[in-house]
Amino acid sequence: MSQRPRCQALTKKKARTADGVPTKTFKRCARDANESGLCGWHEQQQQKGRLIERVAED
Repeated sequence: MSQRPRCQALTKKKARTADGVPTKTFKRCARDANESGLCGWHEQQQQKGRLIERVAED
């Protein structure tokens, strides 16, 4: 019962706290990764030259 590896990219999520202050949180991408460790969408973004932040694996 092996799970498919998840994409290692971090996605920025903009949110607001209860008092209306904007905050940024980073969440790990929930998509399945392919051989490169990224999902197809993040891989495309990286090829376009966008900097993709990856999860630091221990």
